[in-house]
Amino acid sequence: MAVIEVQIEQITDWATFHEVFAQALHFPDYYGKNGDAFIDCLRDIAHYDTNPDLRLAEGETLTMYLGDHIQEFRRRCSEQLEALQDWVAFVNTDDVDEGVPPRILIAFR
Repeated sequence: MAVIEVQIEQITDWATFHEVFAQALHFPDYYGKNGDAFIDCLRDIAHYDTNPDLRLAEGETLTMYLGDHIQEFRRRCSEQLEALQDWVAFVNTDDVDEGVPPRILIAFR
């Protein structure tokens, strides 16, 4: 299992959301910084082995660990947290539809 710690304390708006996640997940320089681009980059990590800095082994999962301050983040950036959950669910639903276990997880304390 690959675990990436995401520094959510640095997120205050959409711009910082995309910056922080792009850095943590090693998104490519051409990352479009929107929901569709985020989903595409997660799919690349989960299925296509195109991210040279973050490659999952066959059957391995990626856990994005959001840390201990999730309630504060939820108050500060509820829209961003909800979008993150939706985008991860979208990628994972594709996996389930294809008969494979989901590979992208979100964890927090």
